Amino acid sequence: MTDDTAGHWISRTVLADAATITVCTGASVAQVLDGFGAHHIPEPIDRILDSPHAVSWVRVRDLGGGIVLACEDNDFQGSTEPVLRHVSTGGRAASEYWNAGGMHCLSFAEHGTVLSATLDYAWTPILTNSAAVNSAIAGLDFLTAGTGAALTAIGRFTGHHLQPEQMHALLDTDQAHRMTPA
Repeated sequence: MTDDTAGHWISRTVLADAATITVCTGASVAQVLDGFGAHHIPEPIDRILDSPHAVSWVRVRDLGGGIVLACEDNDFQGSTEPVLRHVSTGGRAASEYWNAGGMHCLSFAEHGTVLSATLDYAWTPILTNSAAVNSAIAGLDFLTAGTGAALTAIGRFTGHHLQPEQMHALLDTDQAHRMTPA
């Protein structure tokens, strides 16, 4: 696998059409849940989906070493500035959002400051003054590799390259955290 195609396995998961993946460093699960405005007690996903009102939810997993993975099926809170600021206060956070309509957003934050958030990065250059972000995106072919390139950039920026088994372990659980509407 080339560096920018390392994340192509994501297209073979339930997340293929739409999701947001956020990797946070220097964070606890509780801090990440607070950043998402999510309940600390998980619920069965079926119960959340059966709710009479539209509800957003997030799955989270402590990957060890102060690294937390957050995943939203078909939602995008992890790509928003307020969430990124909160979940990066103790280190770094990076997220990739995509949907079935071809929209993509790649975002980077460090110590509570959003360094870059680029919509439709395949067509719009990622412009930033951050050397860390520039290093993370250097040489990646976003137009061809898309989400694979974005996951590589997230790994470079956070120092944690997401592995298929980590995502599968998160997706295999039937528990998620309900987010409180803002």
